[in-house]
Amino acid sequence: MRRLLFLVTLVVLAAAVATVTYLLMRNRETKIMLQSPLAFQRVTASHPGPCANGELVSSEGGECFTVGKGFSVDRLKALEAKPPSAQTGQAGWSVELELFPEDAQTFRSLTAEASASPGRQIAMIFQGKILSAPQVTEPITAGEVSISGNFTPKYATELVKRIVG
Repeated sequence: MRRLLFLVTLVVLAAAVATVTYLLMRNRETKIMLQSPLAFQRVTASHPGPCANGELVSSEGGECFTVGKGFSVDRLKALEAKPPSAQTGQAGWSVELELFPEDAQTFRSLTAEASASPGRQIAMIFQGKILSAPQVTEPITAGEVSISGNFTPKYATELVKRIVG
């Protein structure tokens, strides 16, 4: 009888450990920590260079931006360099990132505001430099962001490496 009780206890304990392990693994999210915060800010004004003090210069160097309200993140759910895709209509290489749900909600609010403002732009800023300043025509609700331009495979890959450190 004692042996049976021991075996039942052992089976119940093993089942409990397996259940807890499964639940912990299922809810574990990938987290990419960034070298420096990545900021998303509304563009309040832009003009061709030269730039005045306090303005940020575009990654290409030809346009100056004044930015306003925004937020920054120090972690991402996903970040990768992506090749051109006829399926998605992406002509060149891009860097795609996915925000965590709480950051995606803030991003949705920021893009809703930007899409209703005259310039309709947000700036993605990393280490004081604008990575991209796209026009936003409608709120971006899914938390998935693509940074694109005339990127080469090397540039897109190096940008990902620079962001994560």
